[in-house]
This record gives sequence, structure tokens and C-alpha cells, in this order.
Amino acid sequence: FPPSVWGDRFLSFSLDKSELDRYAIAMEKPKEDLRKLIVDPTMDSNEKLGLIYSVHRLGLTYMFLQEIESQLDKLFKEFNLQDYEQADLYTISINFQVFRHLGYKLPCDVFNKFKDGSSGTFKASITSDVRGMLGLYESAQLRIRGEKILDEAAVFTEAKLKSVVKTLKGDIAQQVTQSLKRPFHQGMPMVEARLYFSNYEKECSTYDSLLKLAKLHFKYLELQQKEELRIVSKWWKDMRFQETTPYIRDRVPEIYLWILGLYFEPRYSLARIIATKITLFLVVLDDTYDAY
Repeated sequence: FPPSVWGDRFLSFSLDKSELDRYAIAMEKPKEDLRKLIVDPTMDSNEKLGLIYSVHRLGLTYMFLQEIESQLDKLFKEFNLQDYEQADLYTISINFQVFRHLGYKLPCDVFNKFKDGSSGTFKASITSDVRGMLGLYESAQLRIRGEKILDEAAVFTEAKLKSVVKTLKGDIAQQVTQSLKRPFHQGMPMVEARLYFSNYEKECSTYDSLLKLAKLHFKYLELQQKEELRIVSKWWKDMRFQETTPYIRDRVPEIYLWILGLYFEPRYSLARIIATKITLFLVVLDDTYDAY
């Protein structure tokens, strides 16, 4: 196998723990402000679901899981299909995604109003709403067996978005391109968070506390994960696998990235390190069996 393209670059990283602590302390204020917003009883339900959607897309759900679940429990129990009659496609799509992503089976009937009663196909008028079409496309990725309207929506929106993507400009062009390449729920949480932060700046900047917390959280994770990669890289080098078993793959960063896709939260730091080491042992065994 070819040598690792990364070399020893991760071994040179040196974590300043005081800097990590500063980020942790700095997150407390915006975290508390955002918590108050999430449970604010005066906030409109659509606005609240939009806020929870942004929190989820930015990988911050785990910080407010109890508060978010309490709000969704309440809103789900109060669900009434008639309440969605006046809502636009984008708003309904965001609401649908929030509930589905967090384990609530909101009925796909909320999208029935966008179908033509006589032909049974989606109304041509919604094709001019690119943001709404994108929302419907992402919603369709969360369908379950038997939801015919979402099966049709997936085909319809994908075809329409592909036909217009090259004519779009600005953030919406990036949003559509990224979603067609890889829908949100198929991606790694923090990779998707970084893309959301870049492509949905307007949505992120609506709430100062959300924007500030997202930036601090990303920097905190970046430092923590660099340190984890340094620890695993040093362990790999100290084990001298490249000397004793030169036929194996040297893929430490790639394996670590794979594990990172399973759980990215700070509290799972030790679990990521252990899981990466175990997986690297499996790589050694696999390549040994392949070689002999």
C-alpha cells in the first residue's frame, strides 16, 4: 500500500488546555441565552421549530436535548393538519424535518396541499419556490416505507432542482448543490454543521447567541479532535506497526474520521480514541490475512 499522505504532521500538534478551557467557559453565556429562547413560551411555533432546526443542523442538539424534546412533545401533541393550510412549502418542510430528525412521525399529509387534486401530481407553481423545493427534497429523504407522496416528492424535486441548479446564484446555489450531492441526514454531523454555517449564514445570524455558540463550539471541537488525533498517531507510531508489518495500510486519520462520524460530542473523546485504536488493530489483522 502507498504511504500515508499525512506523514507525521499530526504528531506536531500541541494542545494548550487553557485555550480549550477558555472556549468551554465562553460557551456558557450563549448556551444559556439559547436555552431560554428554545423554551420561550411567547415564541411562535413556526419560529421555534425554525430555531430548533438551525440548532440541529449546527450539531448543537445534544446541549439542549431535554429542552428540545419537551418543546417538540408539546407541539406534536397539539398538531392539527388544518394549522398547516396557510403555511408555505418551506415552512412546512422545515417543521417536518425537525420532527422526523428527532424521532417524531409527523404525518406526510402536510404536503397534500401542494398536489393537484385532478392530476395527482405536484402543482407547477411550487417549482418557482426553489427554497421550498429544496426543503421538500430534504424532507423526502426522511420518508419511510409506504409514504407514496414522499416517494413522488423525491423524484419530482430532484429532477426540478437539477434542471435549475446551474441558473442559481449566491447561497441558494451552494445549498442546492450540496443537498443534491449529499442530503443532510447522510452526512457527518460536524461536516454538515460547517457547511450549514457557510451556506446558511442568514439563518445562523438571526440569533446572536446561536451564531456565537456555533463558532465557539466548532473551535472547541477542532482543538479537542486535533489532540485526539495526535494521541492516536503517537500510539500508532510507538507500536511500530510500519516496521514490524510493512505490508499494512497506514491510515490513522482516515480511521479516526470514520469513528468521528459515529459520535462527535466532546464527552465521547475517550471512546473515539479507544474505538480508533481497536479499528486500527482490525486493519492490521485484515491486511495480514490478505497478505498471507
